[in-house]
Parts: sequence; structure tokens; C-alpha cells
Amino acid sequence: MDSRSYTIVRARAKTKMTIETKGRGKNILAVLSLLAALLVSPFLPARAADSDSLQVTLSPVVSLSVTISTDTVLWRNAGGGADISGLDLGGLDLGATVYMVRPATFTVSTNYSATELDVEGAAADLGAWSFDSDGTAAQDQLQVYALMSKTSQASAPQLSDFDDGIGAAGDMIVASPRRYGVSGSDDGSNDSAFQKASFDSAGENLGQGEQRHMWLRLDLPPSTSDTAAKTFGVILTVKTDN
Repeated sequence: MDSRSYTIVRARAKTKMTIETKGRGKNILAVLSLLAALLVSPFLPARAADSDSLQVTLSPVVSLSVTISTDTVLWRNAGGGADISGLDLGGLDLGATVYMVRPATFTVSTNYSATELDVEGAAADLGAWSFDSDGTAAQDQLQVYALMSKTSQASAPQLSDFDDGIGAAGDMIVASPRRYGVSGSDDGSNDSAFQKASFDSAGENLGQGEQRHMWLRLDLPPSTSDTAAKTFGVILTVKTDN
């Protein structure tokens, strides 16, 4: 019979154990297996995690509104006659052009840093008429234009300042939303939608309390299939998307 000593080291704690073996030492492997099992025993203390976390999600709610003041609006008929105040234009000849010489003013209220604005025509009661989109005079096609400016601009734009169409620089209002200016920018110095560089154009990124003048121009169709009174609206919608 021989007697041997084995030293097992784990986690800096040194334990010396004496194991009696007989013969060829067949039991040595069994003993070592038992000790290995003890090393991973659930009764041994587990190491705590270094860190942990939790995740919080929220969505900010912003306020967006726009108000339009028309108290001082005044229109002029390019064909002559007395100026017309307010929004009831009365009887107008087919083919007539009327435009604002005193504008509407809109004010944005928001807690968002820089809003955008969509402009859209609403056919409240146009009968057989519809909004024209290319500036070509045609039966039952009403042409509605808009230009925006700084509120310091007191003089009306020239008729030539209004650009036909609904392209990048077009100033026509149609029955679907069009972005004032250029999406994703503040392009107040160029000819963009509802802007004219030569007519005191202002940036279209609007913060809390910012105002713009809105000057409208109407061109009536040269002929009509419907003689009933016409009513339409201009809708301004404040947006956060660029």
C-alpha cells in the first residue's frame, strides 16, 4: 500500500487533502471526478453581475396650430373699379383677375422648433368649377395663387410675381397639399413654392409666434357651364415633418 498527497487549488483558496489509494490507484480518477463536481456545485456562491439596466420609452407630444386673420383684407380688380374689402367678392366678370392689396396674416403657435406649412385649396361649393394647376385659362377652371412674405412687407406683389403651375417654383393652390417653400430647408431667398425672391420672400421654417403675410390672386375662367355662386377655402396646415 502506498500513500500519496494531492493538492487542489481553486479561487485563491488552497486546500490540501490526503487521499488513501490502494493497488494501482484506480480510485484516483473517481475522487478527482467527485471534486470537480463539487467545484460546480449549486451550493457554491455564484458571482454577481457587474451591471444591469432598464429601458424607458416615451413619445413627446407637441402642440401645433395656425390662425389666419383677414380683418384688413382688401382686393383690387385688375380691370378697374372700386377695391373690395373682406372675403365676399360679389359679382365678378368671367376672365377677371382680382388680387389682394392688403393681405391676410397667419400666425403659428407651437412648441416645436421649426415647423413647415402645407397649403391646400378646398372646394366648399364650386359646382362645376375646379382648381386649375397649369395657369392655362379654360372653361370652369379657377386659378388661385398665393405668395407669402414678411409681415413688414406692406406693398402688394405685382401680378407678374405670381408663377404659374405646381412645380418647384409654382404658386398655384390646388385641391391637394403643397409645401410652402422647399421641404427640409429654409429657402427664403429663392423662387420656391409660394415664394418670390424679388418680393420680400421669408424663410418657411416657422417657430412659436412667427407670422407671414399671405397674398392671394384669383383668375376667373373665360367661360362657364355653371352660374351659381362659388365658395372655396384656403387651408393652411402646420407640420413637423420636413
